[in-house]
Amino acid sequence: MGKQMRNTFVMIFLALCAMMLGGCSSVPTVTDEAVVNEAKSFSPPAEGKAHVYIYRDGWLGRRINIDLFLDGNPLGESENLHFYLLKVDAGKTVHLETNSEFGNNKIDIETENGKIYYVRHYTRFGLIWGQADFEMKTEPKDIEDAQESIKNSEMSVPSI
Repeated sequence: MGKQMRNTFVMIFLALCAMMLGGCSSVPTVTDEAVVNEAKSFSPPAEGKAHVYIYRDGWLGRRINIDLFLDGNPLGESENLHFYLLKVDAGKTVHLETNSEFGNNKIDIETENGKIYYVRHYTRFGLIWGQADFEMKTEPKDIEDAQESIKNSEMSVPSI
């Protein structure tokens, strides 16, 4: 590889890195403190309902916003140290999807009356861009960690 070609490759690589690290848009957040405080209290859902928390707290790819979809419709963007609270009908299957490097990754949640679900949305290294996926938290220690992360995060406004 010639020197000029190598320099061109390095410039393209640096430009791609700069685009990945900068210029990220901000996700709209809930400004009503009463709503945020109620969400962060983790109170049991009303009769016939279930709660699904989707949160993001990783350091990898923290400046990249990633699209989330609920039942095939855009939910909004996932941003580091932000969360969504979905109040859904119990007995419903919630279909979550996220953009990833090679197509969307998905998780389905069969909701039950009165239950609270914690779903961590995370990023990891990919071949070219970062990949995103979901992780359901079910163990008591994991739920405690999820609640602590949510308490230290901002509540995002869903677009649906």
